[in-house]
Amino acid sequence: MKFILVFLLLFSSTISAENSLHENSTAIEDKTYLCSTEESSGYDYKNGRWIRERFTPDATYLVKLKDTKWSVYEYEVEYEHESCEPLSDDGILTCKTSGDFIVNIKTMKFSVTNTAPYMHSTRKNRDSVVLILGSCVSM
Repeated sequence: MKFILVFLLLFSSTISAENSLHENSTAIEDKTYLCSTEESSGYDYKNGRWIRERFTPDATYLVKLKDTKWSVYEYEVEYEHESCEPLSDDGILTCKTSGDFIVNIKTMKFSVTNTAPYMHSTRKNRDSVVLILGSCVSM
């Protein structure tokens, strides 16, 4: 009887350790992280020139691992950003959104940069050039 109890304890701890993996894109279970903005700044195009601005930090993102595929969603927005690279060995996940979304799964910090409005300088109505910084929590 003691042998069976020891075996069950060892077996259940092995399964638990395997299920807690989230360091690579081949994790056993699906994961979701909620990422909230803490700081947001950049440049806004006004009166024919770029003006330094501080924006209200209100962007929220969902980072999801489902079936070994990483995706980033703007929270409560239907558009899915699917072009995430595989998770690096040091826990960095990089996704292409309207700019670059980078999250460190180990430190739970993220950044979003969007410099495309500056690069497309022929457009009259330019979006803001933005840098967003924040942190994530596991859901």
